Amino acid sequence: MKKIIFLFFLLSFFNHVSYGQKKYSNSEECILENISKTNNAEASLAVIDSCRKLYPNLENKNTLQNFDKKKIEEEMKNLREIMEILKKELAKFN
Repeated sequence: MKKIIFLFFLLSFFNHVSYGQKKYSNSEECILENISKTNNAEASLAVIDSCRKLYPNLENKNTLQNFDKKKIEEEMKNLREIMEILKKELAKFN
């Protein structure tokens, strides 16, 4: 009985670890999946930067360096406001 419990624990532990180590084929997939989990502009920029470093795109290597950080933050803020408005409108329909 102890062996069964121990094996169950090991299997569940390794299964859980494998979900956290998802592999992406490129940085865009990584960004799209993880950016929705962020709460502010700094976290979003950190996700973008880390995904770009983990999955470098050889063709567009310096893409983020060409953009103005403040402009990106403003655009993200505007998008969040739009999303909040859309959520409120959607709630009215339900």
